[in-house]
Amino acid sequence: FSRVMVFTSTRVESKSKNFSGGEFVSVFAEGEVDLRGAETQRAVNDLELVSVFGSLKVRVPSDWEVNTQDVGFMGSVNNSTVRPENPKSKLHLEGAAVFGSIEITN
Repeated sequence: FSRVMVFTSTRVESKSKNFSGGEFVSVFAEGEVDLRGAETQRAVNDLELVSVFGSLKVRVPSDWEVNTQDVGFMGSVNNSTVRPENPKSKLHLEGAAVFGSIEITN
């Protein structure tokens, strides 16, 4: 999936049986991405998130391992997921928060 939001808010819920990643950009906006209903056939999936003067919340399945590569400039990226013992899949998340925030949870 791919979403760009400017001065608005949206919620995306994926129930895909073949999730392969995506991108989500929030500018002066608020967004939520719920991947808890998604399944994947890939070992590693990529997700790109950008929040500029906004906020993004991402919820991932509890059996996915989330690794982040992020940068915050007067903003924050917080990965508070619980790492599973035997992950079904890995989510590689690249995030940038500029005067904004990105929160990743299970």
